[in-house]
Amino acid sequence: MKAGVVVIAEMSADGLTAASRGAISFAGLMAEAAGEDMLILVPGHFPYIDEQPCHGAGTVQYEYPPSGNGGVGIFAYNGAKEIAAGAGCDVAFLSGDHLAGYSAEAWMTALSPICGEINPRFICIPHTSRGWDYGPGLAIRLKASLIGAVEDFRRQGEDFFFKRSVLKGQWQLEVLPEKRPAILTVLPEARGTQGTALLEEARSADKRGRPPRVSFLSAPATGLRTKSLGRLPAAETTYDFSEAEVIVAAGKGIGAVENLDLIKRLAGVFPKSAVGCSRAVCDLGWMEYRRQVGLTGRTVAPSLYIACGISGAMPHLAGMRNSRCIVAVNRDINAAIFQVAHLGIREDLLTVIPAILALSEKGSNTTTQ
Repeated sequence: MKAGVVVIAEMSADGLTAASRGAISFAGLMAEAAGEDMLILVPGHFPYIDEQPCHGAGTVQYEYPPSGNGGVGIFAYNGAKEIAAGAGCDVAFLSGDHLAGYSAEAWMTALSPICGEINPRFICIPHTSRGWDYGPGLAIRLKASLIGAVEDFRRQGEDFFFKRSVLKGQWQLEVLPEKRPAILTVLPEARGTQGTALLEEARSADKRGRPPRVSFLSAPATGLRTKSLGRLPAAETTYDFSEAEVIVAAGKGIGAVENLDLIKRLAGVFPKSAVGCSRAVCDLGWMEYRRQVGLTGRTVAPSLYIACGISGAMPHLAGMRNSRCIVAVNRDINAAIFQVAHLGIREDLLTVIPAILALSEKGSNTTTQ
């Protein structure tokens, strides 16, 4: 099993995650540029049925290497056919009871031997909380390079340079990996991840002269010192942004938790409004994580999104950039939020918001009279 580009995908009960789709699309572009084959690895617990050969369009043939004579059966898991046929490359499912619930140690233990054997040039993983968790450890085990939050790439000769944002999106770096393999955590906003974006060219089986293969690999639980005990239910239900036509979001730039009152009052000016925030505000304990907008929070697309004191780092933009109208209030003229805002106000929000509230109250009083 050889490939120059490997994608480590994540599955949910509904199939392939959106972040994994993006990573596959991005990796497909790289594989095409490098002239390399691509392989998708999917860790988890995948029961299979070995009752009859696959003949129908809704089934996927797979191999079962551990026994050598497992035969051809039906891979009974949501999304298997989509991955193999849609991506146009080989797929290997790493299965074991210990992978039924996520554990960083279990994923690293299952992935490091096969990634070491394949020795790809690049390993792409989704830039999710799970990817952040096991990615660095996997890089250490493979003695690999690690580049996080990748947005784009550029080829120069035989070298690949990867672009990522720093300083809350104000600067962008191009990074050249010095070790092989290079592990990349791919942002949802990276090149090629929008829309369906599985490469149409890669869907053709003629490039290999055979259909894509789906393999079922056993991942034994050897030497594990930890195990997943399952998931704890959230303390609070997810905040409902679905009915909100206007979202007023607070960032660390509001200055103090006491200033959240201004944010809430501004939201109260609009009917069908809601209050959101950035990850930094949640980490400070100023608001609950259920109100977080961004990569590790909620994705929203209201008619009006007012970003107050938000710098505009890529993880936050990933959750709100599809809003119909974005208004940014920030004192920093170089804040990355202004790059996506339809209207930018460079001013202290402690000056802007009270002025808006005063105008709103004046208008209400005039209407009443």
